[in-house]
Amino acid sequence: MRPHVLFTRPYMFFVALLVAVLVILWQTQRGNEETVPGFRNSKSSSNQESISVLRDELRAFRKELQESHKKSLESANKTVLVGLLTVPDKIQRRALIRATYLQLKPPGVDFYFVFGKPKAPEIAHLLAWEKRIYKDIMILDCDENMDNGKTFHFFDFVSHTFPDGRYDFVMKTDDDVFLHLPNLEKRLRGLPKHGTYFGRNPGGTGFMAGLGYVLSWDLVKWVGSDPYPQQNKEGQEDGKVASWLRYGNKITHWVSEDEEIYDDPASGRGWAHPYTPGTILIHRLKEDIPFLTACAHFLDSALADLQIS
Repeated sequence: MRPHVLFTRPYMFFVALLVAVLVILWQTQRGNEETVPGFRNSKSSSNQESISVLRDELRAFRKELQESHKKSLESANKTVLVGLLTVPDKIQRRALIRATYLQLKPPGVDFYFVFGKPKAPEIAHLLAWEKRIYKDIMILDCDENMDNGKTFHFFDFVSHTFPDGRYDFVMKTDDDVFLHLPNLEKRLRGLPKHGTYFGRNPGGTGFMAGLGYVLSWDLVKWVGSDPYPQQNKEGQEDGKVASWLRYGNKITHWVSEDEEIYDDPASGRGWAHPYTPGTILIHRLKEDIPFLTACAHFLDSALADLQIS
């Protein structure tokens, strides 16, 4: 994929031409000032108007280029949109996430904290402030909840908000995990972009665990357009997602990652095992110290790889 360049050759030529004309006019003005007595008190209004017009044109042209560049970046294809479903009062955890693993976020990953509609004005103000500052807040058209349809509303919102081709995948995850976003993106790039349901399957179940799973964009679009998911949105969210996809016979690629999605090594529970270089997600990090311990391990490794002291 070709990188987006703000100033292409035609634009650069036009800017150079405008600058050259401005310089010529400026030099003409200086010459008149030096040769015509009293020039400063009788400047040519036409010259001043010409200079003003050229400056305005240059400013308008620069603004047009900036807007064009912004739109091109917004429409650029990315690997995955990650939605972390959480609640407003977990302010400290959001701050820790922004200060830790989001520092490793690759350009091909977009990340949002996802909320239901705030019930109190002070909460609405808080989220509005965070959205202005960090631009990573997504508010859904539903009340705050866990198993009463919030996950459906997340996929539905994404499917109707972003254009086709913007993302290859969409991930739902929780706030008690560590996410290694570079490893996640690398893993997803190797998966089919249609009919893919990726996560970790708890043995004996027919779904990917709710700690973090990924749908390819075509599945997200289907969730947002078929009436069945909306009519069956309430209940254990991870099981519900799988039931929608099975009902629609939409799963072509069932991919369970049984090594790089695991539980906190210190917990000694479930899928716990030592940290691995290919780690994608670590679960059971509700408390800040285990969360920061995992972050420190992988951030230190990333800094060492970049040879930053």
